[in-house]
Amino acid sequence: MITRANQSTRWSARAISRLIAETLDCYAIDGSARWDILGRDRGLTLLVEADSSPLVVKLVDAERVKFANFEATTEAQAWLADEALSPGVRTTSERARVATLDGPPKALASVQEFRRGSTIETLDPVTLSAVGRLAGRIGEALNSFVSSTGRGDAFNRSEDRLDEAEQRARSAGEFSDFALRMLGRIRAVVDRLPRVELELVHGDLHLGNVLRTNDGYIAVDLDDVSWGIPHSDLATLCALPDATLHAPAIHKMTSAYWTERSALEPPKLSRHLLGVVCARLLWTAAHDAHGHEPGLLARQSMLIVRSVEALEQGVTLTEWTRQLSP
Repeated sequence: MITRANQSTRWSARAISRLIAETLDCYAIDGSARWDILGRDRGLTLLVEADSSPLVVKLVDAERVKFANFEATTEAQAWLADEALSPGVRTTSERARVATLDGPPKALASVQEFRRGSTIETLDPVTLSAVGRLAGRIGEALNSFVSSTGRGDAFNRSEDRLDEAEQRARSAGEFSDFALRMLGRIRAVVDRLPRVELELVHGDLHLGNVLRTNDGYIAVDLDDVSWGIPHSDLATLCALPDATLHAPAIHKMTSAYWTERSALEPPKLSRHLLGVVCARLLWTAAHDAHGHEPGLLARQSMLIVRSVEALEQGVTLTEWTRQLSP
């Protein structure tokens, strides 16, 4: 029996069932199939049990993603899967790309193998070093994908993290005034920075999108793969809400990343990267401003102030990780 969606989703159970049937054209949707909602952030993510094969079906509003970007992202996911850095893309359906639901909007759909694993909870130097190496390998693989396929022109640029942070900040209650002041200081620096040549990045590589599996660490949720500031995936990983409590581990993570990329932090990117850190810290704090554990928002606010001051002073990302300890 197919389970029903939570009433808060705008897509009915019947519409989702039909879209799954169109997407999984090599799997029969019958009485033994079922689906569960995993997430509803910017689309709908479902875990589908079909023919005893667990798959993740990701549905995205067609109006939010260009077809060319969707197709290229799927190719990039398959490339990373071949490198054992992400779950495989099982199948995509031309029909499902423009499948009509019960009404607008139309949807794009991708199907990925479901990989069981545990989320990152122990933030020690060994664990975060492994995550840093994973991020470095992803960066190298995506650069190889662009070089080998020439598909780079099909990607959209990553969304401006400062714009995302501002949207969150304006609805963060009492935290809003502080967040918007900090955001103004960040923009005052970032808006004056010279443009840099972009590279293909994961686009949302926080610890929640890293899984520890029996075969090692992998990255999931690759729907934001796009052009972005080089090495910005590392900056996103560094922006932990309680970063000051994990300073040695974060510094180890950055070292492992640069070793994997066979590079040192480029000086011309330092402020760009620390700007990404500041924007992510603000976004996270504003996102959870109403439901924080006692004391966390105060610690985050102090970390944001210290990080913005470091940005204004021209501190590198690597040096910032050294300065994290209280």
